[in-house]
Amino acid sequence: MFYALAVLLLANLASAQVFQIEIANTTVEYGSTDISISCVVTNGSTLGTVFAISLKKSDASVVSITTSPNEGISWQDTSLQNRNGVTANGSLSDVSKAHLHLYIPSSSVVYPDDEGTYQCTMSGLDLMNTPVTENSESVFLNITGYIDTTKAPDLSTMTVPSSTNPGCELSRGSILLMFLTILGCTVMQRS
Repeated sequence: MFYALAVLLLANLASAQVFQIEIANTTVEYGSTDISISCVVTNGSTLGTVFAISLKKSDASVVSITTSPNEGISWQDTSLQNRNGVTANGSLSDVSKAHLHLYIPSSSVVYPDDEGTYQCTMSGLDLMNTPVTENSESVFLNITGYIDTTKAPDLSTMTVPSSTNPGCELSRGSILLMFLTILGCTVMQRS
């Protein structure tokens, strides 16, 4: 009887979610919303040790925290690391509170670089010193409101609404010629 209860208890502990990703806003308004992503241990009672947590974007490592040789943050995406105001912090010392946190202020969000699918990975040992690696769910972070200011609008033709000729289009040269003609007439009338 005691053996059966122990097996059920271990099965319940093993099936409990141990690790997850938390993103404050999965839809970020470009220029006004910060990006805040955390990788957190949610059920440390099944773990003996956590020795690494890493954050990936679209399968490329971004930042991690490890215990070897000393606990510390390690950046894999150095261009993100060098952006103004971007920070990463975390701790592995208390298994039940082990976490990694990435913060990108709205002024440093880069589209499309920061948009994509994020996922966390945790490595450690369970209570029986068996190696454990767990991945969080994958979460897509969407960036909206970006306006590409590097492209000029196409002004090669301009549609002019007309009740008599609905498909009428004027070239830039025709528009410029009309503008100069009107300007010239206005200047001549004032003289």
